[in-house]
Amino acid sequence: MNKSDRFELARSLPAALDLITIGVEAGWSFEQSAQFIADRYRTPVADQLRQALADIAAGTPRRDALRAMADRCQLPEMTTVVSAILTSDETGADLTPLLRFQAEDVRVRQRQRVEEQIAKTPVKMTLPMVGCIFPATLITLLAPGAVRVLHDVLHII
Repeated sequence: MNKSDRFELARSLPAALDLITIGVEAGWSFEQSAQFIADRYRTPVADQLRQALADIAAGTPRRDALRAMADRCQLPEMTTVVSAILTSDETGADLTPLLRFQAEDVRVRQRQRVEEQIAKTPVKMTLPMVGCIFPATLITLLAPGAVRVLHDVLHII
């Protein structure tokens, strides 16, 4: 999976988790909620869920199909979500609060990633400013003085 696909996947993951949470709260199973998303949406998360559900329908154990989905995605957030879902299955814990927490956690991670990129922006802007803007400013400020010196010293102009 390339970088832009992972970006889109990370961007659409919280909304998908919210929809799965709503489905589970309404009494659907995890698979039914995932199938709803896979059938109605065309996002990278829906594509991955569609593939995982196809694997489950083909006889792959749910645990293996979800782990394969996390491996395909190569996204830490997806790996965390899948691990939490599998742990919930093992312990018999309620999936709803877990999914709600995971959706919020993914949103927080995305926000932190954006803030980190914003913090790097001034550093990235330094070289173009020094290389392009500073010389132009310097020429603008020094050109009139250089012309005057040439005129006074060399009587050229």
